[in-house]
Amino acid sequence: MTKATGVILLLMGFFFACEELPLAENSISKISGQLNYVHVFDSSNLQNTMENPLKGFVPFIGTISSFPHSMEYFDFPLSKILTAREKADFSYFETGLNQVAARGNQAVCRPLLDIPGEPSGIPDYLIKLGLKTTYYSDYGGGHSPDYEDPELIAALVYFINQWAKHYDGDPRIGFISLGLLGFWGEWHTWPYSYLFASSYTQETVISTYEAAFTHTKLLIRTPNKYTKKSSIGFHDDSFAFSTLPTTSWNFVSMLDKYEVSDAWQSRVIGGELRPEIQKLIWIHPESCPEDYREALDMTHVSWLINQTVFTSDYAAWPNMAKESALKGAALTGYDFFVSSLSLRDNLDHSAELALEIENKGIAPFYYHWPLLIKLTSSSEIIADSRLDIEWPLLMPKERITIKIDLALHSDIFIEDYTLWLKIENPMAGGKPLLLMNPQSKSHNQGWIALLKFQAQP
Repeated sequence: MTKATGVILLLMGFFFACEELPLAENSISKISGQLNYVHVFDSSNLQNTMENPLKGFVPFIGTISSFPHSMEYFDFPLSKILTAREKADFSYFETGLNQVAARGNQAVCRPLLDIPGEPSGIPDYLIKLGLKTTYYSDYGGGHSPDYEDPELIAALVYFINQWAKHYDGDPRIGFISLGLLGFWGEWHTWPYSYLFASSYTQETVISTYEAAFTHTKLLIRTPNKYTKKSSIGFHDDSFAFSTLPTTSWNFVSMLDKYEVSDAWQSRVIGGELRPEIQKLIWIHPESCPEDYREALDMTHVSWLINQTVFTSDYAAWPNMAKESALKGAALTGYDFFVSSLSLRDNLDHSAELALEIENKGIAPFYYHWPLLIKLTSSSEIIADSRLDIEWPLLMPKERITIKIDLALHSDIFIEDYTLWLKIENPMAGGKPLLLMNPQSKSHNQGWIALLKFQAQP
């Protein structure tokens, strides 16, 4: 091969900022001179990214469905973990987590004590030590534990610390719902408020979680005085039913009450589409108590449990309802689009690359996943780079410019080149994080061929 002293770039399917006019998909643009240009990407044909990691609709663990998703909801009774005082066995949890990961998904996890209508999640040894419970008949019946029992409080603290010791930062876990207290771990015992945990127990659980988990993102059902200045997010488990601030106990009203209405800017918001409307809201939205899009805009939710779209019943839905549900999933969370790039060969075995990335979604991406870049020829990697990016700071409708100095492993010769980009999912086999750029459609294990060009003498 001969090194090109002057360079002509033949760019397939792209246009340059200086030209102002987009080219047809298979057209060719010729630019002479040194490799030094700015490129603007067409935003008129954006890719849907509803299967991107850590956003969208979420099924219960083990649900097999073609509806796009990247997470599964995995709740588990505490009795499966705590077998004796200060003895934790995570075999049950590990098995479930591996099953989720084997499907390429990450888990939303919640530990449970009191599960209405189902067998209790209270560890047997606590009952034998004298833990008192109160029977209730609502929601199928159950036994609410005495949340002030010292042995129970000690067990909760021990479990949280052990869980974090083994699993904090585990990439198989997307998010953790605090759970543990109240019916279904939702931090209420309505209509029996006297059964719920005291302020002391609540604060103990929250502070223990926050001190133990420093990497995995946490959520709690609703805000309270202990979460005002914390890093814990929230999950609205009655989404689009009692979300909007029409009554004092609705989700947004509670966010306002505890002055955390802007918490979504740094803390993840999730939840569950209210079960009674999980089908109705896509078929007859006018019959639902709240507008789905308005609830999204007010909460900036990243993910929602929506089991109904993952069941066999979904196949019989009208096409318009299916399309609405797919769009509803796509509207959640973040959406990244590379709007422009500049690339310059310094002719000293280095190149300068600048990427402008826009968040077209409704929420940030809350983790610090690495950005990988590589420039390849037909036979080798010419340059590569790995960067830590502050994705959580990229707010909706905002852009960041990422500047990268690339050390060239060899010179730019007369042949074809490809500039690749990948935002790396740390979970092996996990769903790739794709861009809204159409180039994502033909990704290779998450690597996106962002730009292809030829160098000629």
